[in-house]
Amino acid sequence: MSTETWPKTKSGTIDWDVVFENPETGLIPLISNAGSVSALRDSALAVVTLLYSRDDDPPVIERFSSELKGLIPDDTPDSLLPQLVDGVTAILRQIKDERMRKAEEFSDNKNLAEGGEKREIAKQVARKTAKAKAEAEKAKQKKRQLIYGVVGGIAAATVLSVITYFVATGENKEDKSTFRVLIEEMKGAVDGEAIKTHTFNGSLQVGAKAGRVTVSAVGIPPYACSSAAWFFANRGNVIINNVMPQRISPKVLAELCAAVPAGATLTWISKKKVP
Repeated sequence: MSTETWPKTKSGTIDWDVVFENPETGLIPLISNAGSVSALRDSALAVVTLLYSRDDDPPVIERFSSELKGLIPDDTPDSLLPQLVDGVTAILRQIKDERMRKAEEFSDNKNLAEGGEKREIAKQVARKTAKAKAEAEKAKQKKRQLIYGVVGGIAAATVLSVITYFVATGENKEDKSTFRVLIEEMKGAVDGEAIKTHTFNGSLQVGAKAGRVTVSAVGIPPYACSSAAWFFANRGNVIINNVMPQRISPKVLAELCAAVPAGATLTWISKKKVP
């Protein structure tokens, strides 16, 4: 996919959701289709090179390349491929969310800047929200800085620790179901699909909380619970075994899900309003 041909939104910004998720040309499907760990490593580096193409980005690419080769050496067994794919995919989705947020902010600021009255409104809003935004940014910094240069640079070890987490807590190879299937089922349930039983044979229950549509997956393995929770954390709120985590990290989510090893319950409070 050439960056010059990347699709645009109506506001003229890059449509990052299509860039990352398009089944035929998206960056995430490119990673997911890697046939070996070496191909995954090369694909991940190619994606980073594509995303970080400014004149001052080569050091970012060089550091990532060095750490990636250290994490996935040539003798890494292909049996670890699914877990490594999950880790890289999680990082790419964090990058996607960050770039979509920045594109939305750019569009909002552009619209507010049109006309003297709108410019004044923008200044007032900026003054009122500056303090709150600074505090929110500080709290989100660690999660958003999952790769070099996303906000201000971060050590390669921090980026790749996410991949290491997915490898260390890898899905049972004998389990034919995956957390990715569970995610699609929970998203489908929120959108109104009649899904009563999820891929791990537990119940899928749709409800409402604070005016938002919720869906609960009952009786899921700890790995599927923590991985799905990590996905949904940026798409609303999550409750794990009746506990809403105040701090979101792979470790926190994994510990909450592991509290009920026989079958965790994950509730996603989506951003979709109750009709």
